[in-house]
Amino acid sequence: MICVAQRFICECIYIKLPVRGAISFGELIFGHEKKILMGKAFLDSCKYGEDQNWLGLLLTPTATRKVYEYSLNPLHHSYINQDIPLRQYSKFDPKVFAYTFCDGSANYSNPLLGDLDEMLKTAPVAAKVKYENTIEFIKKYDKRIAVQNI
Repeated sequence: MICVAQRFICECIYIKLPVRGAISFGELIFGHEKKILMGKAFLDSCKYGEDQNWLGLLLTPTATRKVYEYSLNPLHHSYINQDIPLRQYSKFDPKVFAYTFCDGSANYSNPLLGDLDEMLKTAPVAAKVKYENTIEFIKKYDKRIAVQNI
C-alpha cells in the first residue's frame, strides 16, 4: 500500500496535479454501496493530510505502528521524521514520517523538481508556500552520488 501511495503522489506531480496525503491504519466502515467512508482511520488520515503545508505523503502514528509491527523501519524506506512541513498537529510527533521522494541514490537531481517549479510559477499567491516547502524538502533529502573525476 505504501509503495502504491508513493508512486501515486509522484505521478500526480508529473502531470501537475497538486495533492497531499496521509496513510493511516484502523477501522473503517463503508456505507451505502461503498460510496460512504467513515471511521477513525479516515478521520486520522484527514486530520494529518490537511495539516500538511506542502505537497507530500505522511505516515500517521497509527500507520507507523503498523509498519513497525511488520519489522520495517520507515527510515530505511525513504521516510524521515524530522523537518516535515506541517502546521500544528504533528509538527513534533516522532511517530509521523514523511516520504522524502528519494528512493535511492542517483547522479542527477530529483526529476520532480522541474515539475514543482513550473507548478510554483502558476500557483495562487496563497498556495506558493506549499510548493516552496516541497521543493526545499526534496532538495534537503536528495541523495545524489558524488561523481569523482578520475
